[in-house]
Amino acid sequence: MRRFSSSGSPCIHGFTLIEMLVVVVVIGVIATFMQLDSGQFNQSRKVEAEARRLFRVMQLASEEAILESKEMGVRLSDANYTFYIWNADGHSWNAVTEDKVFHPQPFDADTEVALYLEGDSIKMAPDPEDADKKSTEEEEQQNPQILFLSSGEISPFELELSGVYEQDKFFIAGNFTGDLKFQTAADKAEEKP
Repeated sequence: MRRFSSSGSPCIHGFTLIEMLVVVVVIGVIATFMQLDSGQFNQSRKVEAEARRLFRVMQLASEEAILESKEMGVRLSDANYTFYIWNADGHSWNAVTEDKVFHPQPFDADTEVALYLEGDSIKMAPDPEDADKKSTEEEEQQNPQILFLSSGEISPFELELSGVYEQDKFFIAGNFTGDLKFQTAADKAEEKP
């Protein structure tokens, strides 16, 4: 039903130009905050995905060491991680480079890595790709820091991967009994008495 004013002309109700501009500005401000927040969310998800991938590959390395009766290890640097297999004939660790699962994997540029072996902080190794000539001492340093033994044992360690934001901390821990554990910063905070 149409309404008419007292003068007999139809009443037209609508929004004024100022009301429309206010709505557009409010939507723009909300969209800006959502964009800024999603950048933080994406970075957080990237660090978590990296940490979870490394955890799963470490689980697989531990299982493969047992099933294939071979010793495996992983070496971490500031830039990447590389898996190694013990060559009993050559009495040396050989980097795994051609395997689809255990190939060297780079860390995201914003990811910080901290490694603790038996409670002691370990200085992260430089990226092995950066060194052209290696001395004997440097070659020895290319041995893995974390071992996955065919007996099911794992060298005790705690690995912390963190991103730009405080909540972007993820922990991977292993012990002699072969248990691997993944924790977020919230999980770790709940664990402390």
